Amino acid sequence: MAEMTSRKTSRAQMATLLSAITTFVAVYDHEVKNFDGKSPVATVHSDGSMQTFPDYLREKHRFIVTLWWKRADDDATEDYIDDLAKNVRQKLYDNVGAAGYWHDIEFDEEYSQLDYVILDGEMYRRETIRVAVLVVGGA
Repeated sequence: MAEMTSRKTSRAQMATLLSAITTFVAVYDHEVKNFDGKSPVATVHSDGSMQTFPDYLREKHRFIVTLWWKRADDDATEDYIDDLAKNVRQKLYDNVGAAGYWHDIEFDEEYSQLDYVILDGEMYRRETIRVAVLVVGGA
């Protein structure tokens, strides 16, 4: 019988992949209460699962990847977050299949979301990117 998978395995692997992007000061596989002034930072957290099993087990685990860049000046922060988001999308695209973790990555068909938030008394530029990974198990 096929064994269901936990999102935590794929979530941790996604955080590991993002950690390879040297621009990040820290990458977390969960939401954190504060960053102690660190920037730029990424968080990855679970956003639900969908499963089907007519002949074999197909699971999609969805995640939200959040990029955080402390706004240090008025001019450069927008460029920084844009370049960082490109690097994140490229890293995920380059790892569309991750043996032992997932068979495919799907980017949300909608736009990523950008806003400004105050955290730790500092303004951060924040971008959220939704992705799903496909895990296929045998019967």
